[in-house]
Parts: sequence; structure tokens; C-alpha cells
Amino acid sequence: MKKISGFLIVAMIAFTMMGGVAFAGTLVLDPAGSLSYPAEAAVRSNIQINLNDGAPANVPAGVVPNSGSAIRQIIYTPTTDLPGTVRIVFTLTNARFVTGVSYYLLNGAATAASTDDVQGNSLTFVVGDAMIPANTALVLSRTQVTPTNPTIILGSSTATPTALATPNTSVTLQVTGCFDAVGTINGGLTNAVTVLSSYQQYSFYVDPVTATIDVEPESFRRWFVEGTDNVYANIGLINAAGSSSSQTWRISLNSMADGAATLKWTLTGAQLNKLDTLQFNANNGGGDWNFNISSDALATLNIDANDDWTIHDTYYDQLWMSVNQVNVLNTQTFNLAGMLDFANNSDFTDVTRSAYLAVTWDINGWQGTVPYMYATSVAAEDTFIKIFNNSTIDAEVYADITPDAGGTVPNVTVGNIPAGTVGLFWARDMATAAGLTMPGSFAAVFTVNAPKSFVSAMANQKRPGGVDRVIPVYTGPERFYQYKHW
Repeated sequence: MKKISGFLIVAMIAFTMMGGVAFAGTLVLDPAGSLSYPAEAAVRSNIQINLNDGAPANVPAGVVPNSGSAIRQIIYTPTTDLPGTVRIVFTLTNARFVTGVSYYLLNGAATAASTDDVQGNSLTFVVGDAMIPANTALVLSRTQVTPTNPTIILGSSTATPTALATPNTSVTLQVTGCFDAVGTINGGLTNAVTVLSSYQQYSFYVDPVTATIDVEPESFRRWFVEGTDNVYANIGLINAAGSSSSQTWRISLNSMADGAATLKWTLTGAQLNKLDTLQFNANNGGGDWNFNISSDALATLNIDANDDWTIHDTYYDQLWMSVNQVNVLNTQTFNLAGMLDFANNSDFTDVTRSAYLAVTWDINGWQGTVPYMYATSVAAEDTFIKIFNNSTIDAEVYADITPDAGGTVPNVTVGNIPAGTVGLFWARDMATAAGLTMPGSFAAVFTVNAPKSFVSAMANQKRPGGVDRVIPVYTGPERFYQYKHW
């Protein structure tokens, strides 16, 4: 017998398929593969999982485990002889063993060791009178005759933290102690093996769409897309349990029994009050729900279980957005957040998705903002902008002009840029067209009737003595909103 005291050597893990040979110094699952279970249900402290077949007990309605490869045996193999005085400690993480029952280590049909103590997440075995030879494969069992796997409990207890509270956590089993009166027997220790993994049963799906408005001046921008006034973004709440395709299995809110839930959507944008229609369309004929637009930037929708929202097979629901052809909308992005809010959080944990891009409403042309332009009749001190039209079409240029005193003058005609050429436009001409007094300064948002990927610009303020000052030109919706004067 080999015995080393005073320090810990952790054995390597090996996974073998049924009928394979377990490597020395291992704790293995035979056949290889662990069970998986939805994290949303793991907060319930009395859910029991039979590791032999993955069968659950005390599970609330609406929760379906995914057994994967069933664990039929948990095999422990020491690498050294274990005398009859040895104690062996098996430890679970994120779960606990069922108390009030006995556990055994079986060598074939014979009991090699039985539990002396069951303490929440640990089992302590006492080896019998007979020595266990090195490389003996021992099966963790609930009976003394036929090898059967133990049952573990997910969830919390006074001794262990909440198990599997979030996806991608796991329950592991490990031999953490093997010792006698002299000290630790390193050949009996093992690394941890995953016996149960968590997954997220419910998930949100958002299919972002990009809609374009035309390149008319701002006062004419009313439609989301040419020829219609509606935008449809595909969204959904997917029940992935047992599903071969994440797109075809949906949750039924009214089937959750004591785990009844509310589906909550939150839409954010800066122009929601300008929308004519903002709806959630249940694309199974189950009806539509209107969002509650509580502010210009926030809209919410709650669909409760008693609204009889049933399973939606093979298709997504939709976020409907439309304008009323009166309000003027500018470039905008809309973000959608989701939440599955369970009524009973002792049975389920809520599922959330942070704000995610749902709709980009972009102009079908180029926009650029110049935050400062100085207009004067003195040519040596005036400001100009050069716009490069590298497209194959002639481009009209408009500007929304806001003087420092406020009061935007929209849709000022700036000029025309032939295809493949450069347009040079002076601040004094824009100020005159907008009816502003010179000298004076203003901000300008330019719209160019050409594809945005073919347009670029630079701005410059003339200075006495030939010392010019370059002025930034900001492009894109984020810059547009940041620098535009309203």
C-alpha cells in the first residue's frame, strides 16, 4: 500500500463510453455525457434529478429537462490500495444529495463501502473490513444489490448556495477526501466531473430590420419605406426545451400553471410619439396588442398569461410600426428589450434580454452636420463646405439651418452637384436663402440626394491672412442627433 501525507495531488479526469475501461485515478461517467436542465427552474429547492435517467420530480409546469446522454453509472477508481480504515468523501457543487437514505460504493454486487454521513452536498463513505485493491472500479449506488445512481436536489438549502441560478453553470462531483488515521491517500482523490449542466430554456429572438426614408427634404419625410407606411420587425420568445429548431418551438404563457408569467417588451427611441401605430402582432391569429407609449423615448407592452397567448409554431411574431403621413420623422434607431417575468420566483427565475437593435430607420441618402458656420459678405472670412458626389447621378443638396438665436429654417435649397463632381457652397449664400442677418453664425444639417456611400464632405472657415480653420462634418444618425439644434 502506498500512502503520502501532507499535500493533495488531484487525479486527471477521463470520460469513457459504456464498455470502455476507466483509466486509473478517475471519476468517470459511463456512458460519457451529462444531463442538462433549464436554469429558470433551478431555484426550486426540492426539484430532484435521478442521475440514472435524468427523470425529474417536483417540477413546476412549463419546465422540460433535456436528458442528453443518460448517466447510467458513476464509476470511481482509486489508483492505490485502500485499507479498511479509509474514509472517502464525495462532494457536489451547486446541488445537494437526498438525505435520509443510504449510499454505497459497489464492487460488482458486493458493497465495498457505505455512507457514514450525508451532509447536504457531501457523502462520506467508510470502507469495509476488506481492502479495496488499486484500480478497482466502484459504482456509486443507492442500493446494495443492483448498481443504481443517486438522486440529487437542485436549488438551495441551509448548507449550499442556489444551484444553477443562471445558464452555463453546472453541478460537479468530485472525490475531495480520501484519508485514514495517518493522513491523505492521494491515489483516492479525483478532479471534478460535470454530472448536470444548465441551459436557458427560454430565449428572446429579435431580427433587426433596416428601413429607409426617401431623400426628400426633412418636411416631406413621412414613410418608413417607399410605397408603404409600415415596418415589421420579427421578434419572438422561444422555448428551446427539446427543440430541434430554435425557430419552431414557442412558449405558451397560459400553460405554466403555478409558474404563470408575463411577457414584457420595452421599446426605446426618440420619436415614439410621432408613430401612428406601434403594435405587437401575434402571428398565429391570436390578436394584436398595443404598446403603451409613455414618453417620446419609451414604450412598453405587457402580455399576461390570462391573455391566452398560445404556442406559435414555425413563425415569428412581429413588431409593427407605422407613421400617420403627417408627422415628420428623422433618422432613428429603435431598441427592443424583453423580459419573461414569472409570477412565482420560487419556482422560476425571470429571463431577460437587454436592449437590442430592432429597427434602423435610415435615410436613403447622405446626411452631414456642420455645427458651426460663420456667414459674412466678406469673402476672406466666410465659411464654405465642399461636398464630393462620387455617384453616377446628379444630386440635389438641402439644408436645415439653425442660427445661434434658435428657430430652425428647414429645407433650404443649397444647390446641385453633377455626378462625379464636387460642389462648393458658401455660408453667405445659405444665410441669404434662409433669410438670416449677416454677419452671423449657424448650424446646418445637409441632406444630399445621392447614395450615402458615394458622398463625403469637408468644411472650412476662411480667416484673415490666409489662416483657415477646418470645421468638422459629422455624419450618421448618432452624430445627427448629437449636434443638431432643435
